[in-house]
Amino acid sequence: MKDNNGIEPLSKRENTFMWVFGILAVLFTVLAFFAPSLLTKYSTKYDFTTTGQIGDTIGGIMNPFISLAGVFVTFLAFYIQYKANQNQIAQFKIELEKEKDSEKKEYYYYLSLLQSILGLIINDFEKKIDSIREYYEKQKSNNNLEIHKLIKLPIKNYIDKGEIDKLMLYKSFKTLLFERKDWLEKYIQLYEILTHFNLNKEIDKIYSKHTNNGITQTLEGIEYHINTFTTIYYSYSKRRREFSSLEKDTQTILEKTINNCEKWRNTKLIMNIENLFHDFMENINKYPHYLNGAFPPIQEMKKSIENIKEIIPKLEKYINNDAIEMEKEYKKLINDESDYTKLQVIKLMFDTELPKIETKLNIKDL
Repeated sequence: MKDNNGIEPLSKRENTFMWVFGILAVLFTVLAFFAPSLLTKYSTKYDFTTTGQIGDTIGGIMNPFISLAGVFVTFLAFYIQYKANQNQIAQFKIELEKEKDSEKKEYYYYLSLLQSILGLIINDFEKKIDSIREYYEKQKSNNNLEIHKLIKLPIKNYIDKGEIDKLMLYKSFKTLLFERKDWLEKYIQLYEILTHFNLNKEIDKIYSKHTNNGITQTLEGIEYHINTFTTIYYSYSKRRREFSSLEKDTQTILEKTINNCEKWRNTKLIMNIENLFHDFMENINKYPHYLNGAFPPIQEMKKSIENIKEIIPKLEKYINNDAIEMEKEYKKLINDESDYTKLQVIKLMFDTELPKIETKLNIKDL
């Protein structure tokens, strides 16, 4: 079993083996000194009166024991070096694993950051897309042809394309998401989306198209003629003698019509425009003397109403066309090939895979 530093201590068997070889080495070394005396003490065969024979005998007897001791010591030295090398290799592997774990954690935090950013982007665009859907649904479904407003939410940049580290993103996907068959495809998609960020361009294009849909300009034309109608009335009503010459019911209907015009400016109900002037038109048609030139302001008011009636069909057409166009644009934003849908899929992948990686790398919340 390795210790905390990755060093594997000698086993019991190896310890015994080392002791035996060490004792044998010492024993043979000691025997080398006593062997000549022990082995020649009782010998009468040899004459040691000459020094040459003594040296040869001692050398010949001691050398085998010294050699054997050297063999044991050399073996022990090589074995100890072998164990030291093994421990060094193990330590190196541990350090290498620590570096790899450190890199993996860095990749994890990078993907975790992207996960948060994607969450912000998706939430922001959900609001924009929902506002487009609500707009065209109201435009299509209302019976009064009410002029609805498309709420234009501000365009936000959550990440600058210069902040996208292509290599870092690639390493993060390849290292942590390699088990997924589609990791490379998702990497390419995410990099392209964050680099070009066409979502903002698409939303801005829709806003621009809606601004130039003809509704606002046509509505301004209607408001101009309504303002003309009310201006003529207020100017005419100041000339009390002429105004009092109008029939009483005409005066009452005119005042009511003017009040309704003021209310209409707040509601913008197109179908109510015709109803707005219905009573007034019936009333003046009832009195032929209004139309023979005796009352020029009445004729001018009638002309403003006729101009409005000519514009209304055009406005209705613009409203219907705009609802159809907005619905088309909405469907483009949410189809399977849109950047918005791809981001949702990638975000779901992060939501699924990152908790597993967090557990595997034993990452604790900071």
